[in-house]
Parts: sequence; C-alpha cells; structure tokens
Amino acid sequence: MKDGGSTSWRALAIAALAALVLFLAFYNLDRYPPIWYDEGIHLLFAQRLAKDGLYGFGPALGPTVFFPVAAAFRVAGVGLVSARVVMAGYLCLCVAVFYALARYLGDWRMAVVGTLLLIVSPGVNLLRWGRQMLGEVPAMLFALLSVLTWMWALDARGAARRWLRLLLCGAFLALAILTKNQFFLLLPAWFLVWLADRLYYRQGRHVDLAIPAATAILCVASWYVIQRYCFPVGERLAEHNVEEWSSALQRGILNVSVERTIDALKFLFGQNAFYLWIVP
Repeated sequence: MKDGGSTSWRALAIAALAALVLFLAFYNLDRYPPIWYDEGIHLLFAQRLAKDGLYGFGPALGPTVFFPVAAAFRVAGVGLVSARVVMAGYLCLCVAVFYALARYLGDWRMAVVGTLLLIVSPGVNLLRWGRQMLGEVPAMLFALLSVLTWMWALDARGAARRWLRLLLCGAFLALAILTKNQFFLLLPAWFLVWLADRLYYRQGRHVDLAIPAATAILCVASWYVIQRYCFPVGERLAEHNVEEWSSALQRGILNVSVERTIDALKFLFGQNAFYLWIVP
C-alpha cells in the first residue's frame, strides 16, 4: 500500500511538472519576451533559408536551429510564433533531458526539485532565453544528451552497445558546438575529465573519452567542409566562419581575465543565481 501511494505521488508530481513546463514554454509566445536585434537577425536568415534555400549564417547559431525554423516557416508561414513554437519545443526537450539526467543520478524527488530549480532560477533565466530563436537552450539540450549518453555508455553491457553510445555521445557533443560555438569549451572540459580520471579516479578507459571527442571534432569539421564546397555562397561563408571562430576564441577562450572570473563567481553565488536556494 505504501509503494502504491509513493508511486501515485511520483506520477502526480511528474505530471504537474510536465504541465507547468508546457504552459510556461508555449503561453503568450508572440509577446514574451519582446523581440530584439539578435533574434530578429536570426529570423531574417531563417526566412531566407525557407524561401530561397540559401544558408548563409556563421557559427554563432547553427543549422540545428535554422533548418527546423525554416521548415516551420514553410509549413505554417513566416512569423515570430512559428519560430518560437520550434524553440519552445527545444525548451521542453531540454527540461525533459535535464530531468532524465537528474533521475539517472538520483531518485525522482531529486530530479523534480532539480528541474524546478533550473526553471525558476533567475540567473539561469531558462524560460526567457529558451522561448527565443537563440542557440543557448538547444545547445544545452545537446550537451545534456551528450553527458547522459556517455553515462549510459559507461554502464552498457557489451562492446557494440558501448561503442554505439560513445559515438552518439560524440555526435550530440558536435551538435552542441554547431548550435552555439561557445560550447567548443566542452572539448577542453572533456580533456580535464580525462585528466582527472587518470590522476585520481582511475575508473575509465582512454577510449571512453577519446571516441566522443574524436567523433565531435570529425562531425564539426565535416559540417564546415560541406558548407565550403556544397553551399552556393560557400567560399564567402567559409571566410566569415574563420573570422567568427577567430574572434570567438579571442573573446571567450584565450582572453583570461581575473576580474571577469571573479565577477562570474559573484554571479553564480549571488542572489540572482543560486545563492538564495542554498537553504532549501
């Protein structure tokens, strides 16, 4: 009887959480948040892709966003709501995968609480960013899928199943990078995971980290080769990509600043992010 009651509470909590996420993701899409410059530019390029079949955007936002939005434009017409319905779908998938990862690491209660913290934390502002035609939340979705499939790979029985999941992990990692170029930082982080395992944990194998990293690099490189030689404006797009990647590396990776690091830590532990959630 006790198990049945616990199961009922679990089903009720998960159903309520799912209903809340669906409502917050799809309600009032045309008005909140207000459209701004970056989203407007992305909408124009998606419209061009839908009408003329021309893909001409750099690595700041990738094909994982432009092609689904362009498809929505062809089906439902060009408009803000059409694009944001796609993005709201990404948002819901991101929350679902986050819940699945939290559930994999703990019980359903931890997963529900963790998911609620993700949704309501003002520093994350998931709903505001996730409802717009931007790359942060879709890239986060693919990054979470990469982590989840990697954990599944480590627990897999049989070499074939393990290798397949490691390849999927690398593919999702590549999609995260292609969606938002700042997620290239995941590759150095991947190396740090390998280093920590070699120096301390000593539980993994070299191939468990090498296969996803190599797969991700190969997939990302293949996309840019396809852009260069198969797209109508490939040469000009390739030059633009080199410029974008160079400036991104300079701004986000090579530009190490003590002041910016301290500001980032203050943000993470300040009242706008997770500080107020320490007590509960």
